[in-house]
Amino acid sequence: MNFIIALVTVYTLDKARNGAIVAVMEILTNIDLARLVTFAAVALIVGGIATILTLKIAKLFAFMIEEIDYKIISMLIMLFIIGLAFYFSGFTGLLVLLISTAIGIVPQITGACRSNAMGCLLLPVIVFYLL
Repeated sequence: MNFIIALVTVYTLDKARNGAIVAVMEILTNIDLARLVTFAAVALIVGGIATILTLKIAKLFAFMIEEIDYKIISMLIMLFIIGLAFYFSGFTGLLVLLISTAIGIVPQITGACRSNAMGCLLLPVIVFYLL
């Protein structure tokens, strides 16, 4: 739906409002009414197919969800995130991951409001970009 609205915005205002539309505008120099209708029709058809597939797959996975050991999955996901942080950022990434995890866990343990933790993250960023 967002893509269709963005297409209508490009058609009416001749200004792209998101990255996907910018990519489409690079391929197509102008979007006329026929292309707009074609894009909208394709988006609706694909959206309908995706909805039907999602409902069918959801029924299949509803039976499988009881068999999942969430402790193992949680551990694997944590290891995967740690591995990605190390792969892309090295030890600096692991340090940032450790600090951000601590910032996220402290409100849970102390009963503090999570928006305070968000302030701990946003304030240094705002100060960095203002100075």
